[in-house]
Amino acid sequence: MPKTNALNFEIRQYVFMNYAIEYVGDSSGLQPSGTAGTLYLSLHTSDPEAGDQETSEVTYTSYVRQGVDRNTVEWNPDLNIVANFPMGTGGGGTATYIGIGTQATGAGRLLYCGVLSNAVACGDGVTPRITSGTISET
Repeated sequence: MPKTNALNFEIRQYVFMNYAIEYVGDSSGLQPSGTAGTLYLSLHTSDPEAGDQETSEVTYTSYVRQGVDRNTVEWNPDLNIVANFPMGTGGGGTATYIGIGTQATGAGRLLYCGVLSNAVACGDGVTPRITSGTISET
């Protein structure tokens, strides 16, 4: 049985903006974290769904995951965010997927992943950019 649109919306608010989900469990609902924390965007050359944040992750020189704080300034329920990854100083390749996970480095837990609406060039002299509307959840 699929979730309702309302619950999908509330789950996104909980994960990305640290909001409570009312009436889950008891009358106080599913509560947000005391400290909101950060989620990390990663770029991938193929679908990382079956793995973790390192699965098919791009490897151009100077690449690092981009931290995005869990709040209403950085995120909105439609996942319209903007992120600039570091300019490449070597290597190359093309990112076709994006991941959202829990760790700045290493094999962190991958929470969301999906195809980029436009492939993102990576490599020497290129600054990969994720623009508003590039990420969507279905």
